[in-house]
Amino acid sequence: MINICNINTYEIQMELTGRATQLPDSQKIFGALVYLYSEYTSSTKASVFVSRIRMKDIYCAVSDMLPQGYLPLPGSYLMKQTEEQTEREAVKQVYNEIKKRDFIKREMMSEVFENPESIRKIYPYVLLRQSQQIHAAIDSLHYQMDGLDPNVYSMPEIAAVEVAGENEQETPITYFSFYLSLEEGEIEKEFQQMLFEAQQCDKIFFLGPRTSQGLNCYRICQILKTDLFSDEGSAFYLNLGMLLPDGVNFQRSYLDIHTSERRPYHAPGGWDDNQDKIFISYIKAGSVLVLTENWRRVGKSIPSPFDKRAIVFGNSMIYPIAKETGGI
Repeated sequence: MINICNINTYEIQMELTGRATQLPDSQKIFGALVYLYSEYTSSTKASVFVSRIRMKDIYCAVSDMLPQGYLPLPGSYLMKQTEEQTEREAVKQVYNEIKKRDFIKREMMSEVFENPESIRKIYPYVLLRQSQQIHAAIDSLHYQMDGLDPNVYSMPEIAAVEVAGENEQETPITYFSFYLSLEEGEIEKEFQQMLFEAQQCDKIFFLGPRTSQGLNCYRICQILKTDLFSDEGSAFYLNLGMLLPDGVNFQRSYLDIHTSERRPYHAPGGWDDNQDKIFISYIKAGSVLVLTENWRRVGKSIPSPFDKRAIVFGNSMIYPIAKETGGI
């Protein structure tokens, strides 16, 4: 059973070195950390670490990649509260303001929870702007066969943009953070040293597709110990990653659900399309949680349906919101 008294949390500040197709979620970040830990120690030690997380013998939680200093907007909670307390025309206005914003400043979160209508005056905020970029693959060079036509295709990209002031001046964002909580002990010390050495040698983290083209590449700028997540008296929590629920009061929580399809991957053959489809549902970042357990026992990881040595990681970071509001 997890020792609930001795857990430390770190903010890993990172720079996006090029463009991005997506912001990496907590699962992808966890996978990159375990791969790095395997290189730093051994594959056996990494396997034991993963197994202990699944058995809840050790605590480890990770957040999605977030714009530095920002938290995901709790959109579903704000809309529900607004619908219950506000006239219809005002609800439309608040809804339009919510749709603009993907992230708000960490220090503004309590104000928005107390008064959802204040979202109309919350600046700065961050939005994720999506686009499609056109690319051409020169198949004649790739296959060394003259006469093949170029293969034209589109690729989705996202850009994080900070919007400041009511004039809505926009500034692209390249600095992000993710949060990592670990139980005190040998593994935590190894992770500290591992991440410090990765920062010192300017290691590039590949956190998405098409990294060979310079997309989805990050490097560590700073590693900070933080007490942002240590609140013991909070009634409500903001989910910051891909959470497989355990210890959550579903009736009182405000949840957004993400369902993903799982297929085994076999190098060099790629994705196995002959395998039966398996779907797993997660609670998304931005959901508001009411807990039935101590916050350190919330979330779980489960065995991978395709590899008995691997897990599906579902231990997300959750951020305490101290003030109770009458609407919940």
